[in-house]
Amino acid sequence: MFDDLRMENAAIIRKCARDLMVRQQIEEFQLLFIDWAASFDPWNYIVNDWGLFNPPGVGPHDEQF
Repeated sequence: MFDDLRMENAAIIRKCARDLMVRQQIEEFQLLFIDWAASFDPWNYIVNDWGLFNPPGVGPHDEQF
């Protein structure tokens, strides 16, 4: 899976987790989430034409190689 899709999924997961509002479980999940998100390779991506989750220096109009 490309990391831009992982980032999109990470944002959705984070939003859903915050909606749960179960404090202790959220704190435990947050630690796992931080480790998971840190494992993303910022250079394994497809250019997002909306400009979301592109690595630094990659714009929404850049070509995909």
